[in-house]
Formats: sequence, structure tokens, C-alpha cells
Amino acid sequence: ANILYGSVYSRKQQFEGIYELRPGNILVIHSESKRPVIYKYWDIKFNITNRNFSYYEKGFKYLLKEAIRKRLPSDGSKIGVASSGGIDSALIIALLKQLYPRQIETFTLGPKNKSPRPEYKDARRVSKYFNTNHHELLVPDSAIEYLPKVIWHMGEIPWGAVGITQGIMIYLLGKLAKKNGCGYIFTGNGAELILDANEQQAQLYKRLHNSKKIPEKIRDRFIPYLPKKL
Repeated sequence: ANILYGSVYSRKQQFEGIYELRPGNILVIHSESKRPVIYKYWDIKFNITNRNFSYYEKGFKYLLKEAIRKRLPSDGSKIGVASSGGIDSALIIALLKQLYPRQIETFTLGPKNKSPRPEYKDARRVSKYFNTNHHELLVPDSAIEYLPKVIWHMGEIPWGAVGITQGIMIYLLGKLAKKNGCGYIFTGNGAELILDANEQQAQLYKRLHNSKKIPEKIRDRFIPYLPKKL
């Protein structure tokens, strides 16, 4: 997996005898035995009940809104949103418009050496609809020079090239946000795991988008909209 994907998707790492703790686990070394003990310190228990769709729809909207409200800065600082023009970041912007009285800054970042991606157009459309101050940053290949600083701030080894690229993008996003007076940034990372319920469409998109047989311009301009059309 390390050679194929450039990362390790298990508790094993690239170095013999070094392992990664699983989520929700802690390692403790007792003073007497001197032996490490790993145990789970946190878990989620669900009481599944069957309710109608309206119940879960209202509950999800309430929880999402509360999650955003609880993270609003109490010091009145200006906030921004990392916007891709997708469902997750657009939802956050929509709810922030209800909860946050000040002007919202939105930011879209992408590689400079590739053709314009659909998210730039979508992010502009979302920004215009919600009347945000929108900023775009095209990141050149020379941004690799930030890698030592990015890795220093990371809590764990990034998952291959994708993790490293995202780390650099987030670092540059922070610099751009600070330059525009934002003290806090909202992101929608991970929300698609909840909001994209159609697994078949998601897998189809991944297979097509990762295909090396399809030219890059076609992948970037056409494939993101294909699952919706199908």
C-alpha cells in the first residue's frame, strides 16, 4: 500500500517497530511494570430508533447549526470559510449568514499549474449568492518550500502526497486569511462523508476521476458533474 498509494492505511508505519495508535486509544506506561498498555478511552454508543425522515432532517439541521454557533468567536473577530463551492462549505456559509452579523470572507485555493477546476466557478457562484468577500489563490509548485513548516505543525505523518498537498494548502489558507484580517476559519472537511449518502455515485466518481486514461482537462471539467447527471 505504501508503494502504490504513497501512504500507509493501517497502524503499521514505514519503519519497523513503529506503530500508530488507533483512533480513541491511549498508550500508558506504568511506573512499576515499565510496560506499555494500550486501551480505548472513548467510544460512541448508539440507541437506534426508527423515526420518520422529517424527524432526522430537523435534528440534523439543528445539530449542524448548533455546531457552527458554538464555534463562533466570542471576541468579535472576523471569520472566513474555505469554500470549494460544494454542499458542505455552502451549507456552512448559509448557516453563518443566519448566525454571524459581520461580513464573511471566503477563500478558494488550488494548484497554479493545472487547468481551472470547476470548484472555482462554483465557489464564485456561492460567494455571489451569499454576498461574501471572495478571495482566490493559485498555488505554484514552489510552495513545496513550506513543507518543513507544515510537517512541524502536523500531529502525525500525512497520508502520502494528498495529505502533504492538503497540509500546504491549509497553511497557505491560514496565511491568506490572516492577511485579510480573519482570526478564525471554518472548513467543511469530512462533511461529505455524512452528506453524500449515495455510495455508488461516490465510488463511480473516484474511479473516473483517478483514471489516468482520461485527459486531465476532461477529468476536471466534466467528471465532477457526471454522478449528478446519471
